[in-house]
Amino acid sequence: MQFVFDLDGTLCFKGMPLSSDIEAALKALNESHTLTIASARPIRDIYPVIPTWMRQLNLIGGNGALVKTGDVTTATYFDDFSPLAQLLEDYPIDYLADSDWDYAYTGAQDHHIFGKVDELKLARNHSSYHTLPSIIKLVMMTDHPKILDAIANLPVEAHIYHNEALIDISPAGITKYRGVQALGIDEFIAFGNDANDISLFEHSCESICVGTHPKASACATRTIDSAHVARTILEYC
Repeated sequence: MQFVFDLDGTLCFKGMPLSSDIEAALKALNESHTLTIASARPIRDIYPVIPTWMRQLNLIGGNGALVKTGDVTTATYFDDFSPLAQLLEDYPIDYLADSDWDYAYTGAQDHHIFGKVDELKLARNHSSYHTLPSIIKLVMMTDHPKILDAIANLPVEAHIYHNEALIDISPAGITKYRGVQALGIDEFIAFGNDANDISLFEHSCESICVGTHPKASACATRTIDSAHVARTILEYC
């Protein structure tokens, strides 16, 4: 069976690497099944929170904009970034813009999101989106109603996190499930925890929601507490 796992809030918590019990459960599952990691993080930022052996798994990053299998990574970029660029020019918005590897970050050094960006110092911070060759994802550090209204009228995929005052924006049609499709996976079991995992839940043969996110848990086959992730994984071994 194919298994697709979200990372943050599902396998790892508060930006920390996988715990030893969850890693052990995944390693046991990997002996007889095929695992894929599907994260909002770009591939660059998946590496710090997973053990080295998991880097060889299929990896979906940027909510589906990046798909890595073996040594090959394919990327989907914004066809037209200019409407989002105009918002960044018109409003004083801090942001994180990701290319397929490098990035541009303009926020405060003590912002919690910055602690998850390029922890291994593998990439270059361009400091402005203008010098990125192409963009796969944009995180705006705001949830101002005017910005939300403007984005609602653009051909993009957007996830709003009011509790963090963030808008996570991907090219139109980009979802984690699209990344799964790109890997040729038809039937799978999904583990996730929030809105960007709903596309996985809707197309999986079984889905496990970690925690009680209202929309995600409503789409899931079952809901579990974060303390029970490892033992739930072991049920499938």
